[in-house]
Amino acid sequence: MSEEATSPSPSPTATSISSEGYPADVAQAFEQWMKEYERVYSGDEEKERRFANFKKSFNFVENFMKGPKQSFTVGLNLFSDMDEDEKRAFHCTVPILHNPPPIPSNKRIKKRITSLDDFSRICGGGIDWSESFASIKRIRGQGLTFGSCWAFATIAAVEALHALTFQLQNPPMLSVQLLIDCNVANHGCGGGNVLNAFTYIISNEGLNTKQNYPYHGIQRTCDTVKKKGDGLEIDAYTLVNPRNKDQLAYALCE
Repeated sequence: MSEEATSPSPSPTATSISSEGYPADVAQAFEQWMKEYERVYSGDEEKERRFANFKKSFNFVENFMKGPKQSFTVGLNLFSDMDEDEKRAFHCTVPILHNPPPIPSNKRIKKRITSLDDFSRICGGGIDWSESFASIKRIRGQGLTFGSCWAFATIAAVEALHALTFQLQNPPMLSVQLLIDCNVANHGCGGGNVLNAFTYIISNEGLNTKQNYPYHGIQRTCDTVKKKGDGLEIDAYTLVNPRNKDQLAYALCE
């Protein structure tokens, strides 16, 4: 199960799904897609149902590619045989948090931004790192493993921090699997909390890289040798009140 985003990325000149390596015939494309994503169904009835879902995805992508150019791309991926209810359940379900840690007081925010003038003075007029640092735009997928989004969110935050701190265009990718296996205060693929994860990274003195501790998509026994950090560590984290953009801006600029 791959950690990387698995959706084909249509090129700006693509005008049909066949230009992305799939047959123009939807039935043939489905058979190729099944091989690509290693799908095996329980019987003809399930396969027929999945094909109907796939056909909707196929037609959506085909029509999108033939339409006006957009600022985003779409493609067939591992969710293409799901119906809308399944997709909604997968993407919109919040994992149950078992014994979440108490939220500590936000001691690092010593003053508040109260106006746009304050924001301009403290933050230099604005923040937009997306055009400067490729790592902030990196997308990873947890595959069909449910409940490990807390680990992906934590890793994304730490990777972005190192990119910004050290002006790195392409910092090393950190190990999501390490958090899933070794952060016992969380529950692997059964749910977790980013506060527990940040605390673990601090106590572990950093994280190893994805290359040294690769992603498997299931919880495994913690590798106590490889879990040691590789110098990519944090020493603190800041909490802001929900939906308070002024506190968030100050925390980012501090």
